[in-house]
Amino acid sequence: MAFPVLKTLSILMVFLFSCALQVECKVEKYSINTVVNGTSVNEEVEVDVDQQTEVIRVNKHEILNDFTTGLSARLDRDNKTCYVSVLDPSLPSPEKMKEEMDQVSEQSQPDEERTETSVWKVVGPLNSTDLPQNISKFCETFPIFEIEVLENTALPEKSGETRSKRSIGYTDFCSYSDRLRLDSCLRRGCPYSLNYRLKYKTYCYYIYEKRIYYTGPFWRRRRVCINVRVLKCIRIITGCYSVTCD
Repeated sequence: MAFPVLKTLSILMVFLFSCALQVECKVEKYSINTVVNGTSVNEEVEVDVDQQTEVIRVNKHEILNDFTTGLSARLDRDNKTCYVSVLDPSLPSPEKMKEEMDQVSEQSQPDEERTETSVWKVVGPLNSTDLPQNISKFCETFPIFEIEVLENTALPEKSGETRSKRSIGYTDFCSYSDRLRLDSCLRRGCPYSLNYRLKYKTYCYYIYEKRIYYTGPFWRRRRVCINVRVLKCIRIITGCYSVTCD
């Protein structure tokens, strides 16, 4: 009769041990207040080296960089949308991010500032069940869309008279009526036009990095280390097609 008691004690010990491990998993939190164009902006950063994640919050925009899965998620609470993409390889690792944020906390102003902007497009919707658990949990119950960086920033073609229906996804239409209108145009053999309504949504946040360069003549080279504040902005292109029959 002693076996059930021993089994219960072993389960309890495992539970306590796992709780102790969770307590030791420390998440570093930082709060940086900056002034952008005369407006005060508060940025909150959470770095978890053990889980290899970084969470950045600016107003109602939140970003999760997961270095284990190689994915990033951007949650826009105003538009009730979550965007998922491949992790930007230029981002600092959690170890590096923690090191830089520790130094930022001790320094009032960076030595240099610069801006990096990239343009992204929406590829299509994603199912939360197909994503890693932490990504789907971060996106909560909001619709999730895959985005990818746009190498060529040229706009989609606006003339649709020679464009086939098969090349347009159903989610690309501005309304269900536009989808039905295109079906009607194709059935009747009428020429049609696609009018692309373009929208931009820009998200920006700061990251901090250390840059090392050398100055002076080669016989008296001097190593200089500066702290750089980088404003990283991503511009997501969203849009839809309206249809008119000619």
